[in-house]
Amino acid sequence: MSSRPKSLFSYFKQLFAQVTNPPIDPLREGLVMSLMHFAGKQRNLLDETPEHCRQLKLGHPVLTNEDIDRLRAVQRNDFKVATVPALFDAGSGDPGGLFSTVLRTWCEMQLWPSAKAPCC
Repeated sequence: MSSRPKSLFSYFKQLFAQVTNPPIDPLREGLVMSLMHFAGKQRNLLDETPEHCRQLKLGHPVLTNEDIDRLRAVQRNDFKVATVPALFDAGSGDPGGLFSTVLRTWCEMQLWPSAKAPCC
């Protein structure tokens, strides 16, 4: 014990052991750490209807060739599938080639269900 008063800062200082994170527990934190993804129309979160179940569950965000083949084979009225090419010539030297390809792909995906025609 000291007779000198402590500064206000010393009451807020934490020791090293108090700020380190414990090891991750996969059983308790599985929901937070999950890479699961759902494909399909997202509905209102505040509602609960049977249409909320009409999504495809993907176990991981990186799709394998088998995953892509399974998605292409889906035969449901409420889940439409299309293959949109997103190729560009990386060796052309055009710095906007990737951007224009992404923009064209986005436009085609937006118009595909209704017009089925390229837009850009």
